[in-house]
Amino acid sequence: RDPDFFARTYGIRGIEEKTKLVFLGRLTPDKGWEFTLRSLTLWADDPQNASLKDNVAILIAGDGDLRTRIMHELQPLGLSVHLLGRIDPAAVPPLLANSDIHITTSEKETLGLTILEAFAAGIPAIAPAEGGVTTHIRDGENGLLFEPQNAQSFGQALTRLVSDRRLQHQLGKQAQQDVAAYDWESVVLTLLSTWQEQILR
Repeated sequence: RDPDFFARTYGIRGIEEKTKLVFLGRLTPDKGWEFTLRSLTLWADDPQNASLKDNVAILIAGDGDLRTRIMHELQPLGLSVHLLGRIDPAAVPPLLANSDIHITTSEKETLGLTILEAFAAGIPAIAPAEGGVTTHIRDGENGLLFEPQNAQSFGQALTRLVSDRRLQHQLGKQAQQDVAAYDWESVVLTLLSTWQEQILR
């Protein structure tokens, strides 16, 4: 982690001490952005979250048809929002490593590769209890799951993790340990073993 990473890499200043929420992927409806915008609006408008809202920076890496709408709807909420645009794959690991929480609201992920990337960077994830991400996230152990399409459930997960730095570190550490099972050597050996079993049948 580099305290000057965002200033040096993206020209973003003043977020060093904030909890950095990172969204990674296409800015398209299939990635759950309708729900994200609705849920973040409700969360930011809740007076109980006023102090948390001031301590959060939202970083969105990706591009797509909803880019203008996302900025238009999030800016008035008083949140620190930064659209990074589409970034090179090589820029993903340092972005995640210098963020605090990875968030996805997509319910159609088959594997949830960005979840594994976040885990490898040592940060927890918040995601819906739907689709392939549930294979990797153990609620309360290496990340938090919320009820799909339930803005209140999403808001509760977000508040819980944003307000507790210790929990962030605890879940992130466990996530990094869990993702070791997905290193290339392990994956290839598992694949070969599966093929061998099928050949012998």
